[in-house]
Amino acid sequence: MTNSIPPPIALSEYLHTRFEPDCDYVDGILEKRSGSGPDHAAAQRALLASLHRRQREWGVRIEPEVRVQTSASHVRVADVALVAAKAGGEVVEKPPVAVIEILSPDDDVQHVTERLDDYRRMGVKSIWMIDPSARKGFDASGEPWVETGRFTVPESPIAVDPAAIFAEMDQGGAR
Repeated sequence: MTNSIPPPIALSEYLHTRFEPDCDYVDGILEKRSGSGPDHAAAQRALLASLHRRQREWGVRIEPEVRVQTSASHVRVADVALVAAKAGGEVVEKPPVAVIEILSPDDDVQHVTERLDDYRRMGVKSIWMIDPSARKGFDASGEPWVETGRFTVPESPIAVDPAAIFAEMDQGGAR
């Protein structure tokens, strides 16, 4: 059996096609995303529950698994994005207020770094990483990542406590 590489597809075709599970688009190539497993799913559920309670107060929309067009030839599917409440469309084309990625056991450093670099080049100022296995949160807005007990968006009331996310995961029976 040989491994075949699928041919590149046009951005317009990618944007008009739904994939299960959804995948990133990088220079015409579809890239599989990690994000499987009970810890990843539990962290995402807990995060969404926490964020939804505050979205009106913060003036944002919470978008799980949303396509973010980071450049003319790159589209990343964010685990969770906070976008301006008035932003529209199925594909986020302006920098989200924040992007939150949840690490999975099968993530590799190079791929995660490339994703984060795409968000930074797009102009996303607040990029957060949640490691559900280690029960740690990281501010990945710059290099290197900084472990933090509080995610914040500068000059806004937006703040998220990773410990509260992990506590909600535990109450939901994730561990």
